[in-house]
Amino acid sequence: MPPAKNTGRSRASKRSAQPRQKDYLAERTYKRLREKIYTGGYRPGEHLKEEVLVEEFGASRSVIRQALTFLTAEGLLIDRPKIGKFLAEFTEELIAKLVPIRIALEQLAVREAIPNLTDSDVRELRAIAEELQKPQESLADQDALDVALHRKIWSLTGNDELEKLLIRVVGPFHIVSNGTLASPYYRRNAAAISVQQVLLEREKHAAGHQPIVDALCRRDPDAAAKAMAAHIAANYEAPDEDFSKSVGGFLKKYLHPR
Repeated sequence: MPPAKNTGRSRASKRSAQPRQKDYLAERTYKRLREKIYTGGYRPGEHLKEEVLVEEFGASRSVIRQALTFLTAEGLLIDRPKIGKFLAEFTEELIAKLVPIRIALEQLAVREAIPNLTDSDVRELRAIAEELQKPQESLADQDALDVALHRKIWSLTGNDELEKLLIRVVGPFHIVSNGTLASPYYRRNAAAISVQQVLLEREKHAAGHQPIVDALCRRDPDAAAKAMAAHIAANYEAPDEDFSKSVGGFLKKYLHPR
């Protein structure tokens, strides 16, 4: 005779599984939505309506609401009471304010990461840096590798609070400098050279990721911090782009106040 079914435990198991499933769906939807935001899929200031997102992502309203809450906490969305969520608009001055903050946080990250580096971590960092220099990479692949390298460094710190701060500060950089770099929604443009070429060219000189990785792998915190600062600032030093010049002017105020 088969054992009697424990229906009470079975029902409890189903109830406990439901929140986990919902959390998983919210996390997955949040990542998909964030990716679309990063790559310029929405206009700055656009109203992200729940009912539209339900159709677009095939998720329930509660899952969409939770994903939007995550993105609001990251500063990518603005909450307007009784109206809804809107994509934040990132101006030249805001980016300029964030540059020195990002540099300070990223420098702290490389310093905290170095004591935790293993041989396996060194191989992974070197592999990502090598991939970043390959000309066949698409813009999406290039962006994913960029994110992967920085997040690998953040994870090596073992500092969850630092990682949370970096996620919030770095988000606007991806929105402005990647998907919307060639978008009419922002003044920055690259008429003579494609976005992909800009990114690949950066990887060939001292402002790319390779100097950061080299310094990390030889466990030199001062060199790693210096390379990180050069890497972040390099995006706003190109003289032929209006956006870069605007940010450069603001940076004089925020990096070198009188």
